[in-house]
Amino acid sequence: MFVPQRPYCTIDSLRKQLIYPMPPEAAQHLSEAELLKTLADVQLGSLAERLAAADGGNGLDSVRDWSGMLSLGEQQRLAFARLLINRPRLAILDE
Repeated sequence: MFVPQRPYCTIDSLRKQLIYPMPPEAAQHLSEAELLKTLADVQLGSLAERLAAADGGNGLDSVRDWSGMLSLGEQQRLAFARLLINRPRLAILDE
């Protein structure tokens, strides 16, 4: 898995940002608790909490323009969360 310095973020749910590039049907084994824990592990746990307060639910299904909402550092932490969730055999990080 290649992680660029400026991670790829789309206008979609936080859940889909976390599991990218895994297709949603392949990620059905991931529990909400596991996704939220991974966010907390990369110091983005408050993001889900803020979204849950604004939109209701757990925050994972909140849809935003992530590249516009998150700072570059937060986008990089989100990309690292993707690494933890996707568990590639090899990861190449740009800088």
